[in-house]
Amino acid sequence: MVTPDYDLIFPQQNPKEIIRILSEKFPQEAEGIRGLMSQLMNLAQELRKPIDPKTISSTHPVMWSMSNQTAAQFMDKYLQDPKLKTILSAVGPALGCLPQNSQPCLWWCNGRLYGIG
Repeated sequence: MVTPDYDLIFPQQNPKEIIRILSEKFPQEAEGIRGLMSQLMNLAQELRKPIDPKTISSTHPVMWSMSNQTAAQFMDKYLQDPKLKTILSAVGPALGCLPQNSQPCLWWCNGRLYGIG
C-alpha cells in the first residue's frame, strides 16, 4: 500500500507480521493495533462457523458486538492516528463504502485484512 507518507507491503494471512509492521510505523498505536487485530482474528474464527440467528449472540459474540457498529466506530475503539485509520480503511472506497458507512466484517475475510493484504 502506498500513501503520501508510507510505502507498506503486508504479507497475506500473517496477522502477526501485519501487527509488527504497523506497530513499527505507528509505535504509539501498538497496543491498539494488537487489540484491533485480535478482535479481527476472533471475527475470522467466528466467520468459519455456521450461523444460527437464534443463537448468534452467544455463538458469535464478536460478530454480534460489531453488528451495530461501522468500521470507523470499531477502529475508534482501538486507534487514534488518522493516518493509520486511513491505511486500514483503504479498501472501503473500492467496495463503494466509507468506514463510517461499512461494517468491520467487510474488510476482514478468510484471514486476510483486505486493503492492506
